[in-house]
Amino acid sequence: MIAAAAVLPLFFSCKNEIIITADNSGGYTIDACSLNLGNALKETIQQITDYSGQDIEESFFSEKEIARTCTDKNFTDRFISCTSYSLVVKVSPEILQQTYFSLTDEEKNYMDLLMAPSLTGEVMLPEEYRDLVASVYGEELAEEMWDAKVILNVGCPAGKKIKKALSSRHEISHSEKRASFEIPLVYLLSMQSTAEYSIYW
Repeated sequence: MIAAAAVLPLFFSCKNEIIITADNSGGYTIDACSLNLGNALKETIQQITDYSGQDIEESFFSEKEIARTCTDKNFTDRFISCTSYSLVVKVSPEILQQTYFSLTDEEKNYMDLLMAPSLTGEVMLPEEYRDLVASVYGEELAEEMWDAKVILNVGCPAGKKIKKALSSRHEISHSEKRASFEIPLVYLLSMQSTAEYSIYW
């Protein structure tokens, strides 16, 4: 269950970058997953759990463990689909909720700390969700979350060139080989509908 448990710190990290590359067989690889747990998040974890200091680095809050999890196909196949001419990353409340319901009770307790509308099904604007986090955990963590981004760096197979890159909602930049999608973290935590990020070659 550790793969699903990684969602909590992944969601509250200051900056995440997930690098995905399609291959010529219709599959994909996760080349890297880097993230930076913010200071406010680390302090909050210490306050509400038994983890402190070095203990965090040995738990499922560990940046190393999360990076390992993000390269596990059993986890990533929930969100990524690939064909001979396209790669699509799909995120929806339904997928996030399915991930949540696959957790152990202990892991669900940690996820519940997020109070995330995308998990609870509650309709809430991103600004309203930010204010909720501020009222419970303080302004520092709320600001950290508000400023956080998830970067999807997606590449086409060797020998191919990207013909188009599409995002249903967020900013795209791309070259012939790679596209980068910058997604505000607060959007993922309060999303009410499906978002897709795709490249075609």
